[in-house]
Amino acid sequence: MKVICNVLIIDDHPMTVDAYINLISASLSDFDLSFFTANSCESAYKLISSKENWFDMAFVDINLPPYEPMKLHSGVDLAVLIRSTYPKCKIIMLSMHSEPVIVNEIRMAIDPEGFISKSDIDFNSFSEICLKIINNEQYYSESILEAQQQLALANLKWDEFDVKIVQLIAEGFKTNEIPDIISLSLSAIEKRKARLKKQLIFEKGSDKELIQACKKMGLI
Repeated sequence: MKVICNVLIIDDHPMTVDAYINLISASLSDFDLSFFTANSCESAYKLISSKENWFDMAFVDINLPPYEPMKLHSGVDLAVLIRSTYPKCKIIMLSMHSEPVIVNEIRMAIDPEGFISKSDIDFNSFSEICLKIINNEQYYSESILEAQQQLALANLKWDEFDVKIVQLIAEGFKTNEIPDIISLSLSAIEKRKARLKKQLIFEKGSDKELIQACKKMGLI
């Protein structure tokens, strides 16, 4: 018996909605799928607030016609509403934008299960993304991860040596091996590593914990 999966698609372009339905149907053929669609903040609000159905997945475009009476100005506002109304719904944000400030705003407000720049996906990758998300994996596309990394690095004031040290540790190199790879002394590397740990894991912690923190923030 197939597992029921109710999918909400919010996009103001009918052809795009049809394409998503076809892609999701092909990707999740093992599920009993039902689709619900909206093309504006107003029509989406009516679907979400009616509570006549539950939603297991929601694909939400960021740029949508607003619904001023409910102060819904974009897909971001709708995603916040979906999160509060259907806490178990897996939210996938879709956008042509990948500016660091916008990406950070959405990540902080919603922490979506999926965050995809439309320029990053094609038929094959979209299928893989759907499967990952339905199986409880979080997926951020390449442009979104790069934007997240840019903002994090700017806030932390890391330079290229800091990034390289973290990358080498993540690859399995020991601290005393790193001076052979980059033009810094062992003492300089140890000082930098101590500073990185202070920023991310409050000084005390192993190299493994440092790398875990970096991955969680999208730094590597």
